[in-house]
Amino acid sequence: PPESPEAAWQSALLRSAQQGMEDIALTGAAEVLFLRAKRASAASAWFDALSDAAWTRGFCVARVSVLADRCFDTLDGLVRNLVLSLRAPGAGERDRGWAPLLDAFLAGHDSPAAALADFDRGAAVFGTHGDLAVLTREYLEAAGRPARPASRIDAWLAGTDLSRVESRGTALAALSAPTALRALGECSRLARALGHRGLVLIFEGAEVLTRLSASRRDGGFTVLRELIDNADGARGLVSAQLWVSATALLYDGARGIALSGPLSSRVLAPTSGSADLPPPHRPLVDLSAPPGPRVRRSGRVRRPPVRRPLVRRPRVRRRRHRRPPGGTARSRPPRTGH
Repeated sequence: PPESPEAAWQSALLRSAQQGMEDIALTGAAEVLFLRAKRASAASAWFDALSDAAWTRGFCVARVSVLADRCFDTLDGLVRNLVLSLRAPGAGERDRGWAPLLDAFLAGHDSPAAALADFDRGAAVFGTHGDLAVLTREYLEAAGRPARPASRIDAWLAGTDLSRVESRGTALAALSAPTALRALGECSRLARALGHRGLVLIFEGAEVLTRLSASRRDGGFTVLRELIDNADGARGLVSAQLWVSATALLYDGARGIALSGPLSSRVLAPTSGSADLPPPHRPLVDLSAPPGPRVRRSGRVRRPPVRRPLVRRPRVRRRRHRRPPGGTARSRPPRTGH
């Protein structure tokens, strides 16, 4: 049977998102995308398909629900649940979290020493030097007896300041609201250092922001704006695609993001592009098919060509002897014999 316009549009959105994954895997960029859905169940089903596509392409995936007691104004709680729900390509349904991610990395090497050397090379390339990087290396060093480093990772995620409970040379500050964005960026760099192509992070049910008090709602809008502005910065995320899903209440409601000028200018700004084929990297996409002609089917998702970087040769300046004005070239002074 022919595909319905709604199904054709959602398939086109899925291909567009996959093309975006290929782009960020090559360039190392990061992006924050918003999805508008009539029903939360429709968004959940579409994210199921997106997660499968991301795992197939070598991305780690994490999905969390935005709740009233765990919202963007308390970003550390969301980051904590993202790390705990992280699932690597090929991992089982129960193999979620940071420790299973590291166990899979160890299993892919001939020896713990080879895994540690591989991690150190990746960490040097992607610049991982934060608290989670220290805990990750501790875990890899303790291969075969991971109980203690695993408990330290759990304590850090729970918000424990390890520098107060552990007599170690390296002080590790607790995961908190001020450090959550930095920890999220570190998580994306570590995923690349561990050999994955990137991260796909999904926040579902963000319309709960409209039911919060004015102060908490404004705080959540500020964090979202900062996330958009800093996702692709020097200290931001690497090869990461972040999705924020919500119903129309967040976008069109009286208590939605229209109340925040800085945020609405980034999300609700008009974008160019044809209505029959959603382009990659559009900040806001609608899960419902637009009115008009039938969506034309696009081609398959292609990996961007990897171009060799241009190697520039250093310029060598030759020394030239200048003639003095109105005279001849300066001659070398005669040698004196001694």
